[in-house]
Amino acid sequence: MMTRKLFTEFSTVIFSEDRLNPTHISLYFALLQFWNRNDFQNPIMISRSELMPLSKISSYGTYHKCMRELNDFKIIEYLPSFNPFKGSMVNMLDIKNLTCPKTNKQRVEDKSISQIEFQKPPFNEVVLYFEERNHLKTEAKEFFQFYEEQDWRLSNSHQMKCWRAAARNWLQKAKV
Repeated sequence: MMTRKLFTEFSTVIFSEDRLNPTHISLYFALLQFWNRNDFQNPIMISRSELMPLSKISSYGTYHKCMRELNDFKIIEYLPSFNPFKGSMVNMLDIKNLTCPKTNKQRVEDKSISQIEFQKPPFNEVVLYFEERNHLKTEAKEFFQFYEEQDWRLSNSHQMKCWRAAARNWLQKAKV
């Protein structure tokens, strides 16, 4: 009975929240299954290795991004452990009265690529990106520190637009 109520409440959020994509939805339903197995007690201990296949997410970066965004959207409270032997904790929040901010889609769609502001990536996201490509954390640290010193500007002093493209170039040069 509890899952039906939660499913209905989350369905309402899905239709009113423009920021959610299918990956968020899939991950939330996987979290609901974990919560159901835990008799709807908060917090629940989660394991990335169990959640990712259940939610059909294959990339660590996508998984962590979706968990962070669900936390930012106030749908869950995500408490990462940063310890591979100890699971992270998640509190399932009451989303019945969740107020979704209205996004001005027209304004966003009218922006050209050059007008979109660059956002500095968090260090752990850079590390995940490098690890997914079978590179060491030290390489990610060098990349991050180099561009931090450059204020995330390119060699021609233009503002960076996509740090992943810069990381791919960095890794390509490292192979040579």
